[in-house]
This record gives sequence, structure tokens and C-alpha cells, in this order.
Amino acid sequence: MKLAWKNLTKDTPEKAADFKEAWADSENFRLFLKELLQERMEAEMAIAMKEDYDCPNWNLKQADAIGTVRTYRKIMELLDN
Repeated sequence: MKLAWKNLTKDTPEKAADFKEAWADSENFRLFLKELLQERMEAEMAIAMKEDYDCPNWNLKQADAIGTVRTYRKIMELLDN
């Protein structure tokens, strides 16, 4: 379990137990969510790879796509066991 989750539940043992139960119950949901995020990440990467140098905001579009992919990756890391 990620440290971020442990820090979230460190207040009381009951909160930690509730979280562990919810985490175990949500395994299928997390798998579906990771699949959805993977698809969206690949779509953003395809946008970033598009050679659209004529666009006056090309560099901003690149930065936005890269930031979006980074966010998806961070969320997917949190969803891992």
C-alpha cells in the first residue's frame, strides 16, 4: 500500500481497518479505472506525438499533453497495490 494511503489513515486504527476493507472490496473497480486511465493516457500521448508545428500554440499543447499524461501516471501509481 502506498505511503499516501497510509498517511491518510494514520489517525485511528478503526480508520485504517475501514480503509483496508474498502481497498480490498474495490479491486475490480481499480482495475477498470486503471484500464480507462491507460486508454486516456495513450490518447494524450498520441496528441503529443502529432506533428502540428504550424499551430502557433504547439508548445503549449505539448506541455498540456505531457502534464496530463504525468497526472494519469500518478493516479495509476496510487491505484497499485
